[in-house]
Amino acid sequence: MLINATNQSMDSWDQSPSATIIEMKLIEWLRARVGYRAGDAGVFTSGGTQSNLMGLMLARDAFFARQGHSIQQDGLPGDIRQYKVFCSENAHFSVQKNMALMGLGYRSVTLVKTDRFARMDVEDLKAKIAEAQANGEQIMAIVATAGTTDAGAIDPLRVIAGIAAEHQIWLHVDAAWGGALLLSEHYRDYLDGIECVDSITLDFHKQFFQTISCGAFLLKDARHYELMRYQAAYLNSEFDEENGVPNLVSKSLQTTRRFDALKLWMALEALGQKQYAVIIDHGVTMAKNVAEYVASQPTLELVMEPQLASVLFRSRPQQTRAATMPPSPYSTSASATRCSTPVAPTSASPSTTASPA
Repeated sequence: MLINATNQSMDSWDQSPSATIIEMKLIEWLRARVGYRAGDAGVFTSGGTQSNLMGLMLARDAFFARQGHSIQQDGLPGDIRQYKVFCSENAHFSVQKNMALMGLGYRSVTLVKTDRFARMDVEDLKAKIAEAQANGEQIMAIVATAGTTDAGAIDPLRVIAGIAAEHQIWLHVDAAWGGALLLSEHYRDYLDGIECVDSITLDFHKQFFQTISCGAFLLKDARHYELMRYQAAYLNSEFDEENGVPNLVSKSLQTTRRFDALKLWMALEALGQKQYAVIIDHGVTMAKNVAEYVASQPTLELVMEPQLASVLFRSRPQQTRAATMPPSPYSTSASATRCSTPVAPTSASPSTTASPA
C-alpha cells in the first residue's frame, strides 16, 4: 500500500531520495552477507530473469571489451556462433531465453551434465571447456545455480569459481532461490565460494517471503557498470555524476521502477536478521525431517537429500525395499581457500579512474 500510495520511481535521486538511500543501504547489507567488498554495486530488479539477463549482458560486454570491441557502440560482431555460455542441464530456462534476447540464440548455451545430487558436474565442465577451446569456441560466461527449480540443488560454487578464474571466464550465480541461505546460521556453508563470483541473482519473493515482484542483482566490481551506462540529462546528468548524486537508473535495465526495496526493508525492520535466519533455517530443517520420514518408509523412495526447502521423492507401492537415506552432497566440510583473481575490467571497457565497489 505504501509503495502504491507514494508511487515514486527509483530512476533518479530527485524523484526518490529517501527510497534511493534505503535501496542502496540494502544493497550494501546484501553485499556484506555475500562477502563482497564494501560498496553499493547492485540494484533491485523485477526478479530472477531480469537479474540473470543483467549478469549475462555484462559478461558478454566485458568479454568483447577485453577484445577491444564495444557492444554499446557497434553491436554484435559478424559471426556469433563461436561465442558460448555454459550452465548445467538443470539451470533455469531464463539462461537460454536471455541468450536469445541478447541476439546470441539458444545454441550459444552449452549444457553441462549434473551429478547424482543434481549439481553441475565439474569434471564435465572441465571437459566441455577443453572441447570448446579445441574447437575454436570462446566462452563468455559460466552460470552456476544456487537452488535449481526442482531439486533445490546448489552447484559447487568454490570449485566452479576456481575453474572460471583459471580461464578468465565471468562467473554468474543464479541464487534466486538459494540466496536466502546468506542469512542462515546452520546452512550458510552451502553457498561456500559465492564471494568469489562476478555477479549474483537474488529473489526476495521466494525464500525471503516477499510479495511479487522483488529481486536484486549484485555486481562484484562496480567498474563493469560502465558497460551499460547511458545518460539522459533529465535523469542522470553529467553534473549529477561529477557531484556524486546517486541516480539508480545508471545501474538498472529499467527506467521507471517501483520502490520494491521497501518490502524487504520493512520485513527486516519488523523481524530482524536473526529471526529471518530462524525462519529460513526452519524451512530447510523441516524439509530434511520430511526426507528422513520418506526414507524410513518402505513404499517411498527419497530421490536425494534436500538442500533447500523442497523434497523430491517417489511412490513405490508395489516395491518393498529397505529404508535408506541417500548420501549427502555436504558430508565433508567446505574448503576455506581464498578466491582466485576475478575477471577484471580492461582499458577497453570500464574507466580505469573508477574505484571498484
